[in-house]
Amino acid sequence: MSIRIRLLILMKTFPVTIPAKGYTRKFIHKRYGCPVPINNSTLVGVVVSNILEKKKVYNDISPVEAMEQRYQRLTDRIELVITAGKFFHMALSPVISKEKVIAINRFWEALFEEELHMFCQKNIVPGRYSGYDKALDKFADLYKIDFDVDITFDALKKMEYRFRKKLELNSSVNVPSGKELTQSSMF
Repeated sequence: MSIRIRLLILMKTFPVTIPAKGYTRKFIHKRYGCPVPINNSTLVGVVVSNILEKKKVYNDISPVEAMEQRYQRLTDRIELVITAGKFFHMALSPVISKEKVIAINRFWEALFEEELHMFCQKNIVPGRYSGYDKALDKFADLYKIDFDVDITFDALKKMEYRFRKKLELNSSVNVPSGKELTQSSMF
């Protein structure tokens, strides 16, 4: 087979759909396009292809019921396109395991939460909690997220709040106080 024919085969793409939550699909498709290219050009492409290439995603085995419940919540689908080279390299079977689908969705959820938090931080008046509602509405409008269809307003608000508190907790744990610095430097 000539090099030119091999290149043409490797340039061909394969469509793949992955179950997802509705608001996650809207976010990912708006941010990365539809279908989402799975290649080494974007963070999403690199992470998703790495998850798909792994033989086993988690070291610990989740209870089957818990995994099934998580999977059942994925009522929408995200369209991806994978190049033939990656497709064959991954030895991708027509069926992607539920475990991998859940791992990919956890990554997409993390991207969503981070983007939601950053958007709110840019769109509120510092020190005023009342600006969060307007920021959440703007975020939903930007990504065409329908409240009570894709996610409730309260769930979106709680998601941003939990992410913000997690960041605050992580930053306070990792930064020593002035008192700790002075005590350690005394000895």
